[in-house]
Amino acid sequence: MDGFALDWADLSQLHVVARQVAEGLYAGGHRSRQRGSGIEFGGHRNYLPGDDLRFIDHRALLRHGKLLIRQFEMDTDRSVHFMVDRSASMAFASTPLGTKYAYSALQVAALSRVANHSGDPISLSWLGASTTPGFRPSQGKEAFERMLASLAETAPGGDYFEDSEDWNRSLAAVRRWSRPGSIILLISDLFDLPTHAVDNLASLSASGRQVVVAQILDPAERDFQFDGAVKLRSSEGNIRIETDSLTAREAYLEALRSLAQRWSERLLSSGGNFVRATTTDDPMATVLAILSAIEGRRP
Repeated sequence: MDGFALDWADLSQLHVVARQVAEGLYAGGHRSRQRGSGIEFGGHRNYLPGDDLRFIDHRALLRHGKLLIRQFEMDTDRSVHFMVDRSASMAFASTPLGTKYAYSALQVAALSRVANHSGDPISLSWLGASTTPGFRPSQGKEAFERMLASLAETAPGGDYFEDSEDWNRSLAAVRRWSRPGSIILLISDLFDLPTHAVDNLASLSASGRQVVVAQILDPAERDFQFDGAVKLRSSEGNIRIETDSLTAREAYLEALRSLAQRWSERLLSSGGNFVRATTTDDPMATVLAILSAIEGRRP
């Protein structure tokens, strides 16, 4: 899809582009049980040595003359909890296609539409300025409209260096709102997050939640597209560096690779998943990669 930059003054454009991205995707690729009281009968299968004898269907044995095991399915929470980075670094853009925040917001809008189509509740919490109101899990058209309005009305500008407790507040909200079976999706460039952030998310994944992290970068950040002498200023923390691009490139790219590897390996080891994308990637391809990661397939 070409030309996905958005005019954030016009909320209707987010509606249109989110619909274009979401249409054609498989909505409902996971089981969503909104009713029931904990356990539902899920059919039979043949008995295997070592199966719990309590679940042998004796009536089926009398009718069919063979041992069959009754299977059950647990009702699980399939709400989707979005953690969206709105720190100042997400405002960076080296191409006319738009900022990392705009690309991330489009992903969240499209995925919210998919969740809405499946009947799954959605929630939102912010990173980089967690005092900005998010909202608890809710579902239906009203929840989707609230998500779009929140994305459109919020601009990147938070600074992790000014608020060291930002991550802890956002994580605490997600812990309160999520239960085993729910999906937690963090969309961020991962710059300047606390070192323990990945361990926090991995622990949620190990406790039965499906955790996916999508790292969104600008192409200039991914490839360090600078030549000659450069003056670099951090988006957060007011750090300034003057250096030569040849000297800095190798160390920078290695640090970036190590960051992604640490997050990916830690999440995968606990049952989570990790996706990387840039703001020039086809938004639909990125949505598909995130949906595949949610279903447990490596992108």
